[in-house]
Amino acid sequence: MKQYTDKRLQSISDLMTSVQAENIRQIMKWGIQTHSSFEWLVYAMEEVGECAEAISDAEYNFGDKEDVIKEAIQAATLLLKIAEMYADRPDPEGVYLAGPMVDCDNKEMNSWRSKAKTTIHMDIPVLDPCNFESDDTKLYESMDLIVLPDKQAIDKCEYVLANCWKPSAGTSMEIIYAWERKKRVISVVPNEGLVSPWVFAHSEVVFRELDEACNFINSECNE
Repeated sequence: MKQYTDKRLQSISDLMTSVQAENIRQIMKWGIQTHSSFEWLVYAMEEVGECAEAISDAEYNFGDKEDVIKEAIQAATLLLKIAEMYADRPDPEGVYLAGPMVDCDNKEMNSWRSKAKTTIHMDIPVLDPCNFESDDTKLYESMDLIVLPDKQAIDKCEYVLANCWKPSAGTSMEIIYAWERKKRVISVVPNEGLVSPWVFAHSEVVFRELDEACNFINSECNE
């Protein structure tokens, strides 16, 4: 049987042009589709099967190599669509722990977060900004050291658990940032605290106790 050497995608530009054309063809024929991940996989595997048939014809029945290329491009287009969907997908049921940090000591920053981590189910990913904050001496040298990692973490999560135990500009900004990106903001305002209209308006639900908020997230993730 004829052997083929890896070309290392040297013609990637031409191939991507073909993929883009195939993408447009599929949209023109089927429209913008919505399916489960496994349904997308079924459609992709159907194209892979047709590519296998085209290869068999080309190798054993004097088939046209253009059929192989066409079927491979169709399969690649669907597989790239799947890759793109998963690249844009947040971590499943991840929770970002938002709360005051400026002018807070280690106990104030970490005690409630530690409690949340032990209360939220172990199979639910939890992102704690305390794990990637820089030290205070560099706080104002570059805001990207603080703000950008926090935004990226929020982008990955489905939930933001905001513990509003004291006024905090950073926590308020995290709530707004998350809300505007369709994240599920679950806020906690202690019993003695007044609930800000802004917090209330940009939260799916507001609890008075941290345990209640964590248990709500657990119940939502188990549905």
